[in-house]
Amino acid sequence: MHQRNQSLDALRGLAILAMVLSGSIAFGDTLPAWMYHAQVPPPDHKFMPAIAGITWVDLVFPFFLFSMGAAIPLALQKNIQAKTGWMPVLFIAGRRFLLLVFFALFTHHLMAWSISAQPSARTYSLSVSAFVLVFFQFYDNKNEKYQRLFLLLKGIAFAIAVGLLYWLPFKDGKGFALTNSDIIIIVLANMAFFGTLIWWLTKNNPWLRIGILPFIMAVFVAVKEPGDGWAKELFNFNELAGFRFDWMYQFYF
Repeated sequence: MHQRNQSLDALRGLAILAMVLSGSIAFGDTLPAWMYHAQVPPPDHKFMPAIAGITWVDLVFPFFLFSMGAAIPLALQKNIQAKTGWMPVLFIAGRRFLLLVFFALFTHHLMAWSISAQPSARTYSLSVSAFVLVFFQFYDNKNEKYQRLFLLLKGIAFAIAVGLLYWLPFKDGKGFALTNSDIIIIVLANMAFFGTLIWWLTKNNPWLRIGILPFIMAVFVAVKEPGDGWAKELFNFNELAGFRFDWMYQFYF
């Protein structure tokens, strides 16, 4: 049986709990300033870039990114030992990316305040019921005896989820929109995809991996300069053959 890294699991779990807590704190002057983002202090919670420093709220997302990145080489050890090549790794990264993008779209649309501008008890019940589907969508059954059953349940859960996204009008009355998603999950999807590919391609050359960081920083600096160039084209690349995909990928992510 694969031995999990318990310290990494603990850090990841703590980061998730802290992110949920930070997103559930009521606005106003009820709590002290250190319970919010440093630059968005109470009671007005307006962005004030002149304020220096960080709080624990600013750290929980980087903690989760770190634990996710540290788990990538551990998760791919089986592929390295089996010498499977890059295709299975690309499939793993792509599958994870698409599932996270779907998760970001589904969870954002099925929140009670997204379904209705004035949520009722029925709206909240629908929202909670919809989130139950997530467990069947992402549960990975290891018991071969019930493999077909859970595969069927997963398919039904995805079908119901797609049906809800298609038929519900949502609070603006315009229905489902690709641009309405949980931006944090979209960022995580991009980090998981590109982080996995970059680590795999540089697993035998850590210095090359480190060299990618100044390249990314250089692109961010270059796009602020006047004029056109390949850096701006790379930064603004979000369309292919007339299909815009900026709702799930941007270089900024």
